[in-house]
Amino acid sequence: MQDNQQQPPTPASSRALNIPEILMAIGEQFYLVSESRFSQWATNKSKIISLVACIQVSKLWFRTFHPILWYSYNPCTISHFSQHSISTNTPHFRKVHIIAELWNPLDFTQLVTLELVKSYTGRRIVDLPLERQLVRTNPGLRTLVWEGPQTASFLRLQKDDFTELKCVRELVLYRWNNNNLPFIEILRPMAGTLMILKLRHISHFSVSNLMNNNDSTSTLVTLPRLETILIDTYRYEHARRITPSVVQELVVASPNLRTLGLKLHQDDDQHGAMELATCLREFCPYFQELMVHCIHDQLWADSTTTAPTINFIRYCSASGLTKLTIWDAPWHDNKLFLSIISHARTLKDLEISWAVEGYTGSQSVDGARCILQLLTQCHQLRSFVVTDVPMDEFYNVFDLWKSQEWGCKRLVTFGIKFATWDGDDDDADLHEDGNDEEVEQISGTNPVMGWYLHSKNGTQQVLMGTVKYLFRMLEGKESIQMLIVDKYAYRRSSVHLV
Repeated sequence: MQDNQQQPPTPASSRALNIPEILMAIGEQFYLVSESRFSQWATNKSKIISLVACIQVSKLWFRTFHPILWYSYNPCTISHFSQHSISTNTPHFRKVHIIAELWNPLDFTQLVTLELVKSYTGRRIVDLPLERQLVRTNPGLRTLVWEGPQTASFLRLQKDDFTELKCVRELVLYRWNNNNLPFIEILRPMAGTLMILKLRHISHFSVSNLMNNNDSTSTLVTLPRLETILIDTYRYEHARRITPSVVQELVVASPNLRTLGLKLHQDDDQHGAMELATCLREFCPYFQELMVHCIHDQLWADSTTTAPTINFIRYCSASGLTKLTIWDAPWHDNKLFLSIISHARTLKDLEISWAVEGYTGSQSVDGARCILQLLTQCHQLRSFVVTDVPMDEFYNVFDLWKSQEWGCKRLVTFGIKFATWDGDDDDADLHEDGNDEEVEQISGTNPVMGWYLHSKNGTQQVLMGTVKYLFRMLEGKESIQMLIVDKYAYRRSSVHLV
């Protein structure tokens, strides 16, 4: 009688690798970087090698990992594959990011993300028909980022470009001429799905046809899911003036709006800014996050020139702002700071940009004293970042901030970004002080004065003067766990913060 030979049981870990859901969870770690930067090739190369190996394991693994390999169209990565392979796998592409010229049509029809963002100098008018074909043949798009050739004023957005786009959640339009195309025709197809709207450098922008002529409190199109509107919020671009009255119509159509970003010019009358603030209070009960850029021609602007911004900040939210970002405001203007403090009960995240040009000596200290009001009176702050701090005066500024007790006892993140005249954030001298002879190295495992370098790749940094001066300023403020100084981040714990 022969003994029945039994196969050893398959380990549970091996059986788990045959479960599709687990394989998909593994596969999510291998999605390729879609941004069209050649520096990303090294990152994608290792992922491609891993994906190719996984594809060869079994039929189940092939079905799981093969679509992941072809999910993103990255010109840098794709150039390493044959044209035949690309054509064969066209149905698998879901995400496309193009920054180079379009020389040939791309037969993608199942995209969910399409980004046509090209260098301004390399923009070619002949690309537009190919781009339009790509936009119009992908009705399932959820994200569309589209830069237009604005230098050619006769080329404009067309109604047919958006007719089939009924699933878009995020729409970003950049450098387009909106003349003669009612903006309502762009928004109408995606009205039920649009959540994020970003507009940059749109000339002849107008939504005057969005409002219902028979009822000034309603619009012809409602955007029930729209939560974020950002208009010309890129700080260092010359703004094409879009008046508050234009933004007002978008606000009235967006009852669930939570975030608004815009530029307010000194030429904007107070009435227009106040009407926009009133609309936000009446029609957008969930509005709590504001990003505003003050545009004024006078260096030493006062409350008269910044009145539209001051009143808008003070009255724009019915329940109080929780997040506020202000760029290029005159920080000697106490009324502006009082408008910020009016939201002290709810404000949790605050970023302010010092209007640094010309602020030296006593003016610099006056600006620091105004900012100190925020640290002492905004008790609910969790994150506070100050940008464009004048480098020549930082010791006086920090001494003033250290001299008083801060009222924000729950503050977790504190950030400083210095003003550099050459715009070079990589300047090592920015954090050095020739009078500090004590040079120390800081890393994720080697602390200095109780602080660690927040880094994932084990890098080290040589510390001198300025940063250690900040460490001393924060002594006794144990709630602050993260310090940001320009591009560097420091933490009190050796464990990475989530």
